[in-house]
Amino acid sequence: MSNLLYFYAHTNQLTGGIPTVLLGSTMQSLVELSLKRNSLQSTIASEVGQLTNLRYLDLAENDLTGPIPTELSRLTKLQALYLNDNNLSGTVPEVLALLWTNGGGYLADFHIQNNPLLSGIVPEELCLPHGKPCPRWAGSGGCKMVSDCTSQFCGCNCDCLSEETP
Repeated sequence: MSNLLYFYAHTNQLTGGIPTVLLGSTMQSLVELSLKRNSLQSTIASEVGQLTNLRYLDLAENDLTGPIPTELSRLTKLQALYLNDNNLSGTVPEVLALLWTNGGGYLADFHIQNNPLLSGIVPEELCLPHGKPCPRWAGSGGCKMVSDCTSQFCGCNCDCLSEETP
């Protein structure tokens, strides 16, 4: 399977964790991985960060828990990351901002909505609806995670943390 480019196993009632056969250095040719709409119930393994040719990663609509691994920042070719509709917790790692297009990466589609246990600040670079940043008066505060996530781009509301100016 070392030459596998695309793996789609969405809506297959998979349980447990992300299959270890898909992780690590033996799968480095993998370009797209979709495991959405299953019943995966584990953390996102840090080994996902070894899939350095990934352009598309969809783990949405599972029951994944725990923090978003910082190792995902190694996926410098990633264009789309779907982590929405899980039970992820903690904060969005600031290092993921490196994946954003103007940060040298290619990430254009980032979805984390409907993870009620996520909190804190989403790096501003990842919270740019249709390429438009938070209003200038937001400063460098980024975007605050709120439970009602509605942004089409990354699933967070751009609740700017500094005071509004008219």
